[in-house]
Amino acid sequence: MPPVEGPRPRARRRRLQLGRHRRAHPLKPPLPVLPPTEKGPFRMLSSDQLLQILSECSGDEQALAQGDDILDREFEVLGYDSLVLLETSAQLKHRYDIDIPEDVIRDLKTPRAVLEYVNVPASRD
Repeated sequence: MPPVEGPRPRARRRRLQLGRHRRAHPLKPPLPVLPPTEKGPFRMLSSDQLLQILSECSGDEQALAQGDDILDREFEVLGYDSLVLLETSAQLKHRYDIDIPEDVIRDLKTPRAVLEYVNVPASRD
């Protein structure tokens, strides 16, 4: 009996019906399954997370070194201008789905005020 090359037509049709006709590409790894994000309306923002975003937006690494001492200082004293605050607001929206309107972020004077606005839902109304 001569050797059969490839699958029989009936078997191939069955694989197509079951959706097993595609093989994984040997050079492309499968896409990773991403864990669920921590985004949502009940997400609490920590002071460390806020200070990390502020330091990234301003390009100033000293904010992380000062720790909790920085929370009660005004943004003007810290050297953060309105552009840094707007970028911080955009990063909070992007990373944590926390929306702070532009007029509100301008009125918040300290990092602690930002934390209170974000973490207390009644302050958003």
